[in-house]
Amino acid sequence: MPKRFQIIKQNFLKVLTGANSQQPRTTECATFINTYMGFAIAKLYIQKYFDENARNQ
Repeated sequence: MPKRFQIIKQNFLKVLTGANSQQPRTTECATFINTYMGFAIAKLYIQKYFDENARNQ
């Protein structure tokens, strides 16, 4: 995310939650993936590690 948008987001979160510090980028990315892509990632995991019979149970 461009720096100016990071600043806008941080100011918004500061007003909304009172948080004064920005999380590390790795934490922000992991939170985004867990929040918005959890089911998609789970589907890929199941397709890779479970055979058709296990999926049907």
